Amino acid sequence: MAMIRGQSPVNLAPASASYLIICGLRRASDRVRLTVRLIDGSVGLHIWARSYTQGLTTDFVDQDAVTAQIAAATEPCIYAAEAKRQREKPFHALDAIDCVTKALVLGKHRTSENVAIAEELLRRAIELEPHYGRAHSVLAEYLGREVLYGRKPRHSTVPLAFEAAQKAVHCDEHDAWAHFALGWAFSMSRSPEAGIEEYRKALAINPYLPHVQCCLAAALSYVGQIEKALAELDEAERLGAPEVYPGQCNSIRSLIYFLSEKRDEAIKAARRSVWQSPNHIFGHHHLAVNYALAGKVEEARAELATLVRLVPNTSLNVIAESLPYIHDRETNQALDAFRLMGIR
Repeated sequence: MAMIRGQSPVNLAPASASYLIICGLRRASDRVRLTVRLIDGSVGLHIWARSYTQGLTTDFVDQDAVTAQIAAATEPCIYAAEAKRQREKPFHALDAIDCVTKALVLGKHRTSENVAIAEELLRRAIELEPHYGRAHSVLAEYLGREVLYGRKPRHSTVPLAFEAAQKAVHCDEHDAWAHFALGWAFSMSRSPEAGIEEYRKALAINPYLPHVQCCLAAALSYVGQIEKALAELDEAERLGAPEVYPGQCNSIRSLIYFLSEKRDEAIKAARRSVWQSPNHIFGHHHLAVNYALAGKVEEARAELATLVRLVPNTSLNVIAESLPYIHDRETNQALDAFRLMGIR
């Protein structure tokens, strides 16, 4: 439904639509304000709202930027709303879409228990709908994240992530999430150049996916393209959308500053990341490592205690296997930091 203030609403959506975007436009002198609301059509509840003010002479570039922000913001809001809707459903009553939605929401919290449940939901979705690409995509992503967090072995888990991502692309080669999943699998196999190519394919299909831009920024930083990495991250944050995975942008910003050996900036970004998401494992990882390399060993050990709580089997071997870096310098710096903290 689209609405212009002062006129009757014009219904542009089918009667069965679950979610509606309602727009209101007001003019004052030479400026206009666009108010956008996302509505749950089944119960009439507001889910998300935002206003944008621009001059009447604004060009199409600025208008496109507003469109991008609206598009990027609505998807995670709808997933969250759907998760609330499904909360009362018993497991056996969930369909494939229900399972993927619940898995995405569970994945925000990053605990091993939540990820285990999410993987079970994703495998049920695949069992119900073997050609549902989104289920394969999210499964590939979660498997790769567990490698990154040091909770699953690289040698046996990365091939499973590749398999799931390739199935997602086979199901729908025009799905942005499928190419994102394949890019993620490449990144977790320490092949960031191939990952960059797949991330760019995903964004060419759907440019309104800030979490894909975040992962692209990380991959660019692995190959030394720091300025391009920061530009992608800035663009992801400029969209102003709720993060699919809270703390992700700041965690990757901390990663980029770690690779640039800017310890203070890395610490600040990592602090913001763990504040946004206390269970963000790589946020705590970056905070501990950069504290140690900055000579703040006591602060580093305090962060290490949180990291060990989240990943109890933490050891130098586990960390070395989990690190995504492609150059020995970054890997050795991270491992030296953990040695300073007393990890063996």
